[in-house]
Amino acid sequence: MRWGAVGVFVVSLAAASACDVRSRPLPPEVEGELRLRVEVVSPVTNDAFLAGDTAVVVVHGEEDAGRLRGVGFVARRPGPEMPPLDSVVVRFDPVADTTVRFAWALPLSLASNTQIDIYGLAFASSVQGAVSEPQHVIVLVCSVGDIWC
Repeated sequence: MRWGAVGVFVVSLAAASACDVRSRPLPPEVEGELRLRVEVVSPVTNDAFLAGDTAVVVVHGEEDAGRLRGVGFVARRPGPEMPPLDSVVVRFDPVADTTVRFAWALPLSLASNTQIDIYGLAFASSVQGAVSEPQHVIVLVCSVGDIWC
């Protein structure tokens, strides 16, 4: 068999294609402005709970282009220096909208008539997010002998 010139041509073609500089794929282009919306569906302002009870927090988030990647909530006492009482986030593959139910055990250590602000959270990526208007709820504490407890 005679591979001389053909063999050299095949080897050089294979070497050239192996050394070809290929660009890496870029992330997909995001069309349009990000429009995250989030709301706390439940509880609503002026709902009352007993300390130690479990409150159901329902958060609805949406983004028209299907880039919503997570929702959650944060509960805190009002005031700039008050630390959060609790927070939780659920992350998932991108969707246009979702509603998530959370169960939150209210701390027993709260004083009676404590106001708690519950904020909904929505995320499109690790750096893009939205915060809802708060729902203001009241926590009551039962004392021994209280008839209403």
